[in-house]
Amino acid sequence: MDQKSNNAKVKEHNRKAQNISAYSAYMLFAIIAVVLAKVIGFVREIMITHRFGYGNVTDGYYLGFAVPDLVYNILVGGAIGAAVVPMLSGAIERDEEDKVWPSISTFFTFIMILFAGFMLVGELFSEEIISFLNPGQNMEVLGIATSVSRVVYLQTFFFILLAIITSTLSANKVYGLPALGDSVYNIFYLLAIIFFASPTKEGAVNVAWGVVFAAVMYFLYIFYFAKPYMVKYRPNLNVKDRKFWYLLWLAVPALLSGTVAQLNTIVQQSFAGLAQQNIPNASTGVVTSLRNANTLFNLPYQVIVSSIGSFLLSNISGFMARGADKEASNFLTKTVKLVLVIMVPVALFFAVFSEETVQAVYQWNPATYTNENVKVTAAILRIYSINFIVGPFLYFINQVFFALQKNYIILITTTINLLTNYLFCFVFINGFSLGIDGLAWATVLSQILVTIISYIILSMMKNKIEVESMNSFAWKSIVASLFTFSILVLMHTVSPIYSSKIKQLVLYVINGLIAMGAYFTASHLLEVHEVTWIFRMIKSLFKKVKNKLRLGK
Repeated sequence: MDQKSNNAKVKEHNRKAQNISAYSAYMLFAIIAVVLAKVIGFVREIMITHRFGYGNVTDGYYLGFAVPDLVYNILVGGAIGAAVVPMLSGAIERDEEDKVWPSISTFFTFIMILFAGFMLVGELFSEEIISFLNPGQNMEVLGIATSVSRVVYLQTFFFILLAIITSTLSANKVYGLPALGDSVYNIFYLLAIIFFASPTKEGAVNVAWGVVFAAVMYFLYIFYFAKPYMVKYRPNLNVKDRKFWYLLWLAVPALLSGTVAQLNTIVQQSFAGLAQQNIPNASTGVVTSLRNANTLFNLPYQVIVSSIGSFLLSNISGFMARGADKEASNFLTKTVKLVLVIMVPVALFFAVFSEETVQAVYQWNPATYTNENVKVTAAILRIYSINFIVGPFLYFINQVFFALQKNYIILITTTINLLTNYLFCFVFINGFSLGIDGLAWATVLSQILVTIISYIILSMMKNKIEVESMNSFAWKSIVASLFTFSILVLMHTVSPIYSSKIKQLVLYVINGLIAMGAYFTASHLLEVHEVTWIFRMIKSLFKKVKNKLRLGK
């Protein structure tokens, strides 16, 4: 693709902030893409244990990814997007791209050089690093982990490149087919396991090389869409550039807040043993139950909140660049309402059918994942379901802070989250002698507190971006929730108990559809317009696909 065709492609694409209705089909497509990636990823994880076996090879393989992934999360995480997207989106809105690309180019170059240095250290000292981080592991596991780690650093470098080009795509409002990138990666990863895996060190290393190839294909796929928007990138290291240092100033709080989030998990796990002692006749596996409940929570949360939320940062940044506070508030409000219309019935379903949810995903063999294990995990998940409502508010408020380039506020609030989480854990476990549910309540209450604090800070800011017209929506949601909750309790009471896994899954899906149907029906009757908009999203997506197919002919 030459320079002229690149420019033509950029010009024909509307790169400035628009009303949320302009993205309806893309939002639905993003959700479908995430679901597809999750399904393929789930099959991939099953195949890893199946092909490597349960033991040293699998342990070594997973440990081999730990350090490269940690380096990536510490150095990058979501920091590149948090720094670049607001600045580049604002420049696009003001037609001033040429003024910021030299600084962005320096930032990208600095990140690549920095990671290349860490990668070199990792390659040279993989054995020492892995041995230090995993004391007590047997030599076979450490040997496999070291060999895998040296290969996987190459994959992580391509992930750095992906973070760079995806931030550029986001700022330019390029949506649609790039969302399939995760599925492309997972497909090639899965093929590597199928063709190269064996329960040996060589098999693990061969799969690691296959994973690197998957990352390369992922990068090439995304780069195909990003190339027209990367033509202004010029490698340089002008560290005297003030905007470069400003980008670093924006990136560092995002990095540190991600680290604080990981510390929250460590805090929870550190109290898990004490929580288990407070449960009479408790079996082991509290940490596993915490992890399982968190995984189940993240499945719908990431599919819905992260997919739809990915449209927020670049558009809010664009609106702010042209001083359109009202349009920014409108975009934020519609996004929040749309997500809540989907997440409220999910929260109700997970609260009522928590045991069935755990059973459907984890209890494939009642001898290894017992009914008692199901109840412990379900108790956590039932409490976590509250965060299906609270979580989106905090996530979207943080996106607004990123758009306003007030990233330091997020570092402050995540630190408050860490401290309050520790405090609640200490009080509930040591003071009130609660069991595992004490840890779950600590997570929920600390998030509620931080959400309130974040909202107060946002409302006090000069730029008046706020969630509008929520009173009527909230009352209608409460009425629809009470109706749906009643239906779900009735279904839970009369639902038969099956020992057959297939029958369990079929019944689970039916109950889930009833939950969504009941809530959507009640909301539609109450004239919650976001329900109608969901159906418009579906219609819009089918129309776009139909037009693409027609043009293809």
